[in-house]
Amino acid sequence: MAPSASIVIIDQDTASRKSIEGFLKAIDHVTVAGSADTLDAGYDLVVRTKPMIVIMELNSDKERTFDTMKKMMSHFPGIAIFATSSDSTSENILKAMHSGATEFLLRPVSSSDLMHALTKVTHLMVPRQTTAAKEEGKVVTCFSPKGGMGNTTLATNLAVSLHQATDRPVVLVDLDLRGGDDAIFLNLKTKYTISDVTANIARLDRAFLEGVLAKHSSGIYLLAEPPRVEDADEITPNQIREVLDLLKTMFAYVVVDTEDSYGDRNLAAFDTSDLIFIVGVLSLPSIRNMQKALDVFDNLGYSRDKAKLVINRHIKKSDITIEDAQRTLNYKVFRNIPNDYNSVMASINRGLPVVMLEPHSEISRSYKDLARDTRDYLANSAGTVRGR
Repeated sequence: MAPSASIVIIDQDTASRKSIEGFLKAIDHVTVAGSADTLDAGYDLVVRTKPMIVIMELNSDKERTFDTMKKMMSHFPGIAIFATSSDSTSENILKAMHSGATEFLLRPVSSSDLMHALTKVTHLMVPRQTTAAKEEGKVVTCFSPKGGMGNTTLATNLAVSLHQATDRPVVLVDLDLRGGDDAIFLNLKTKYTISDVTANIARLDRAFLEGVLAKHSSGIYLLAEPPRVEDADEITPNQIREVLDLLKTMFAYVVVDTEDSYGDRNLAAFDTSDLIFIVGVLSLPSIRNMQKALDVFDNLGYSRDKAKLVINRHIKKSDITIEDAQRTLNYKVFRNIPNDYNSVMASINRGLPVVMLEPHSEISRSYKDLARDTRDYLANSAGTVRGR
């Protein structure tokens, strides 16, 4: 486990404090900077020693403990706090996270839980210059100018297919903040969402974000939409930029599922994106909306290489052909996804992306082709498709 970690323990229970100290002394690259049995003494110890990690008991005076955690985070924003408690209710965990906790450990603290938390945090808390030296991931945003075009189905299957095609880390971000369904489409029960991240934006780092993401059986991660509609109002465009910028340092691909609007929060995602898929179908209203989207992106000064058209629910013998759409829009279609209502509805109802439910179907092959084309396009266009 690296790098070396200095730790302060704040715990009023002598037996618990000594037990944790015993665990830590048996671990290489760990130094116990000191321990305390009161909040005041513990805070003074943190001020003197400036540790990497503080292991704090949530004692009977929880509100004062939460206030002390917030105070630590305010004065030492790079610190990681492990909250320990015998109360594992979601309300208690969320309050701890909102107050600054990076990890939540159930008391009595086991050596395996402690080791897992230490390994995760010390690997994620790398020097900034090391992070900056790494190649940044690519942001791919799926946007439908009008709802009901299958944008979420495309985003979820694209994310899984990108992971399958590259064997590199992929995260899916649900930015449909008022009506997102990514967690349902993946059958994931998420404890934390993007609103938990933005509420803690002042202390946002890789360790915190890692603890909030939900992992899917496919291997991708999800940053879910807020649980309540009113929570979306608290999320700002700048917060979205910060979250996406940090995710790019952690994942090779960041796939963003957006709502059907040109609001400031969507624009923040568009600005951050390396590639935007405009998703529509072969109908006159959809083609008209795709044209509006292209006009908006032109007015924003985006390069024509940044936005690509994806035709969803394609029927080969439809009244309007892909060639008709390309002539009308004066824009080439990047990929088309065939219409397969039964397979898609079965995948949605089972909470399993169609590329996993029916991996050899025509629609799954199309998603996999889209992922490979996306991978190759971004690799060959490195540094040329971003920005305005």
